[in-house]
Amino acid sequence: MTKYKVKIIVAIVAALVVALFLTGLRIANFNRAIYGLRIANILISGSSRPEIFDSLDTSTKKFLATTTEVKINNELAIISPEQMGVLFDMDITMHNALSHGHEKNIFQSSWNQVFALFFHKISLLQFQLTKQN
Repeated sequence: MTKYKVKIIVAIVAALVVALFLTGLRIANFNRAIYGLRIANILISGSSRPEIFDSLDTSTKKFLATTTEVKINNELAIISPEQMGVLFDMDITMHNALSHGHEKNIFQSSWNQVFALFFHKISLLQFQLTKQN
């Protein structure tokens, strides 16, 4: 066999391996948060919607229960994030987590899935501040 034929065979085999890897990754990530995805440093990779909700609900409740000492005009106040008006939007957070890596563009979605798998993509926990009277 000539060197040219060997190079063609190696290129075809490499392309097939990459195609099989990407296909397997898409199948593994179907209807789940993509592997390697974190929200607020909570690993949710491969989780379904109810599993993500349970993980985030537990963590956000724990965070909202923490207290912080604030000194204003020589007065010490102990307040929690909940008292400061912090609210977490679980619906938007879960939608963003579950849609990341599942875009309609197959190239973009494959890139996002591979990047998250090897470099652990971190998504933000959506929150809002409300006015307190």
